[in-house]
Amino acid sequence: MRLELFIGFRYLMAKSRRHNLVSLMSMLSIGGVCLGVMVPVVVMSVLIGFQNEMRSKILGVKSHISVAAPGSQGIERYEKLMEEIRAYPGVVSVNPMIEADGLVQFYNGYQPVVIRAVTPDLFTNDREFASVFKVTNGLADVTRKNYLLVGDVLAYNHLVDVSNRVTVLLARGSLTPNVEMAQFRAMVTGIFRTGHSDFDRNIVFTSLRTLQDILDLPDEVTRLEIKLKNPMKADDLATLLLQRYGSRYSVYSWTELNATLFQALQNERAMIWIILIFILLVAIFNVMGSQIMLVLEKQKEIGILKTLGMKPSHIARIFMFEGLITTIVGAILGAILGLLASIYIKEVLAFIEFFINAGVHLWALLLHLLGQGGGAPVSEFKFFDPRIYYLDKIPADISVARAAILVASAIVLSVLAGLFPSLAASRLRPLEVIRYE
Repeated sequence: MRLELFIGFRYLMAKSRRHNLVSLMSMLSIGGVCLGVMVPVVVMSVLIGFQNEMRSKILGVKSHISVAAPGSQGIERYEKLMEEIRAYPGVVSVNPMIEADGLVQFYNGYQPVVIRAVTPDLFTNDREFASVFKVTNGLADVTRKNYLLVGDVLAYNHLVDVSNRVTVLLARGSLTPNVEMAQFRAMVTGIFRTGHSDFDRNIVFTSLRTLQDILDLPDEVTRLEIKLKNPMKADDLATLLLQRYGSRYSVYSWTELNATLFQALQNERAMIWIILIFILLVAIFNVMGSQIMLVLEKQKEIGILKTLGMKPSHIARIFMFEGLITTIVGAILGAILGLLASIYIKEVLAFIEFFINAGVHLWALLLHLLGQGGGAPVSEFKFFDPRIYYLDKIPADISVARAAILVASAIVLSVLAGLFPSLAASRLRPLEVIRYE
């Protein structure tokens, strides 16, 4: 072990009463770096996991490319168009669909919904859709007219069960004050769940024949839903389809249809990274502060070492190594704790929620005993509400590489921050330091 590293380690682990404050500052610095790394690891794991989960849900329940007829027109001879599109490389499935805005009348009121008329092939040919579309009650039966599939959130909100009958209203054409409304009675044959709460609340499925008859679109559909083997190539294929069919149809890729959402997610990720880097910088400046205190505490020892012939560069290395040891220990510990917290994020948040809710209930009870509470029920605190975040679970993207990058960043920042106290220590003059000793 090199002499500078040995002395730096001894300074860090000093246990004498005279050095208690320095040792305490060193331990606090390790704790600060630990938190400065752990928090970004957990936050980025949850943030990226949330974004990935949202993307997979969107790509699962929606198409990669949509080919739609302009306005309220239908696509005639759509079977031939489907065969032509299937011939393109990378196309996994092409499904016909009629989509219309409407209202569903339940026992306890109306709910605006998007009505999707599909064929049974959607549930068998589209494996990506089938992987997220789970029937929790009843059957995914759209083989007959006036059969309806509703999401579990919609069913729960309106007390709907399988075999119940509801009234569906939809507009014939564009929504204008004079639009003609059509309606039909439908029987709920199944309740589904995708995990995307917005989808489970606002989408219902029926048979293709049902809306073809209601909207007077015999043997026509309003759009074709295309799924690809690689969703990232959707823009390339959409360009080819637009060149070939652009004069008759509109062609959209999933990146175009969700451009605003995904751009907002990218901006959010960039801003979170900047904030977390500043958190890490605060921890590194804490290490820098402890190094400055150590230099002030060790002026006598520095003078003695210089008198014995130690070079200024060696003095600087002692304090650089002390700061590095502090940062490396704290960063590695923070990365390990951050990865463990990310793996068990559900349990960690449940644990924190328990104590917060227990404290809130105790405070409410205390106010009630003192006669200052109104007796109103106390709402439960939740970190993750599916009604807000559109997902039914807390996702986390565990990445050791991302944690390693944060550890490396902390070490680099520590080296930069340690230059000032280390150089200050190396420039101390022995005679001035030990003159009054």
